[in-house]
Amino acid sequence: MRDSGSGGRDASRGQSEVIGYVLVFSVVLISLGVVSTFGVTALQEVRDATVVDNGEVAMEVLSTNTEAVYYGETTGRTTAFSLDSASLETGQQVTIDVRAGGSSVGSAPWIFRPIVYRGADAALVYENSAVVREQPDGAVAVTDHLFRYSPGSTDRAVVPVVLTKAATVQSVSGGTKRVVTERAGDASVVRSGSPVTVEFEMTWSGSSLPNRADVWQRSLNEEIPASAVPTGSTACESDTSTTDPDIVCEFETDTLVVSVVEIDYEFE
Repeated sequence: MRDSGSGGRDASRGQSEVIGYVLVFSVVLISLGVVSTFGVTALQEVRDATVVDNGEVAMEVLSTNTEAVYYGETTGRTTAFSLDSASLETGQQVTIDVRAGGSSVGSAPWIFRPIVYRGADAALVYENSAVVREQPDGAVAVTDHLFRYSPGSTDRAVVPVVLTKAATVQSVSGGTKRVVTERAGDASVVRSGSPVTVEFEMTWSGSSLPNRADVWQRSLNEEIPASAVPTGSTACESDTSTTDPDIVCEFETDTLVVSVVEIDYEFE
């Protein structure tokens, strides 16, 4: 009877140990599964964010370099990009039109292609002197544009037109690539004297306005004072009723300077 009792206790202890091992291994496997699922996702999100952040720094350098070409400080510049998890693209066509007193200024309208750095969930776009970070849920300005309105006894508006034109429409990725920008031509139009009503229009090819159009509309409205708006409302409004949607700004100024510079670019 004593031996039988001892054997029963050993069997129960053995079963408990087996059950304990099973529970421990189950917890370990479940933990590994949770870590693998959520850990990999978190690492992926961190990597994607790092890629875009690095691209933002490179695009700021590109903006500075292109601005130097625009102002005639140099005839050309080269900007390096790391594209292990990103790409450089020639963007969709954008058209800029400037009218003063109802007539087109210079050889307007002008057509160009932005420079686009694209990551997994965001794109950085250099467009007419500004860099904008564009995401599915919205967009923010990375650098400011060169559009300036100076109110005073004689109001003055400076409208930049940076015509970035690609040698070929393409997309490149992998390794280190370079954006080479070169000044190809320039023309400035100055109109002064009595106040004139100016219409500045940006049109994006496509069926809908890109998210960055909101950044342009908001920043231009912040730059143009209410006193310069004939209607007494906001200067810039969007129009999505046309085939190619756009934003149109209407304002008055005594002196209008439209500085047009063509800059060719290619990826190497």
